[in-house]
Amino acid sequence: VFPMLARMLLGMAIEAGVGGDLAVDAGRAEGRRLAHRGPRSRSTSGCVSATVAMLDELGFDPARVDGGDGTTVAFTHCPFAELAESDPEVVCSLHRGLVEGFVGEIGGGRVTGFNDLADRAPCRVELTPTSSDGR
Repeated sequence: VFPMLARMLLGMAIEAGVGGDLAVDAGRAEGRRLAHRGPRSRSTSGCVSATVAMLDELGFDPARVDGGDGTTVAFTHCPFAELAESDPEVVCSLHRGLVEGFVGEIGGGRVTGFNDLADRAPCRVELTPTSSDGR
């Protein structure tokens, strides 16, 4: 039932001319909500670990690679793939906003890059640690 509901809602969004910006905003709101579902660490490694755990719970089968100035988390499976193929601007923007909202609410890191179906590179997010003052 939920896949059918998602297809209908996506169709309505397309028909209404909803673009990426509104989708990012909606995703951020949901990401902030998800950040409050359970105890989360506010440390830098806690932000990355919490983000990976959240993506895993949602079915993205994340693969984490730490290095240099941050962490890359690749999405080896996309539970939104079928919908994303029909309208990547809306669906991938929802996903980007979800991650941005979650990371922003957890603290200790920021999203510095997000590759989706529109990019030639695999779908992934780049997370960079922030200091306690948000830089």
